[in-house]
Amino acid sequence: MNARDISLREIDLTRDLRTLETFDASFTTDRIYRLATNGLSAEFIEEVLPERLTKRYDVSGIRHAVAESELALLAEVDRKAVGFMTVKLEAWNRRVWITHLYVSPKNKNLGLGSRLVDEADRFARKRDARALWLETQNFNYPAIQFYLKRGFRFCGFDESLYDPSVVPGETAIYLSRDL
Repeated sequence: MNARDISLREIDLTRDLRTLETFDASFTTDRIYRLATNGLSAEFIEEVLPERLTKRYDVSGIRHAVAESELALLAEVDRKAVGFMTVKLEAWNRRVWITHLYVSPKNKNLGLGSRLVDEADRFARKRDARALWLETQNFNYPAIQFYLKRGFRFCGFDESLYDPSVVPGETAIYLSRDL
């Protein structure tokens, strides 16, 4: 399968909700970016993990994200969902926010994520947005690498966004790409 074999269509909640709520939005990595702070200085240090880490995102509440989005796409191969993305325009600052972008583990590295980002870019340009913007986690090394290769740059972090009793050390990383 390559990027040409993938079809993209608007998400239809009536038809697609169950598929979305049970979608395997997990990733596996052997490294993370560990946050080190010192006063007003901060640095993310690449750290190789002693064993591979798998994280599964809970997408059970995706109905709300799709309903709020201005662009919600489902990627399919042979009518089987292999990825999806939701996007919305933040008019006040002219940024388009990629609120969700997931590719199933066995369909990564096939160009699907790039096609979805390209669609977000087209959507943004049609609305005269100035940037694409998103949030991921310091533990999602594969996603960070994916976005950096597609021209996104680090633009901030929030070490208090996630509950440390759930995943200690998890930090929100913000990335943007000027249009």
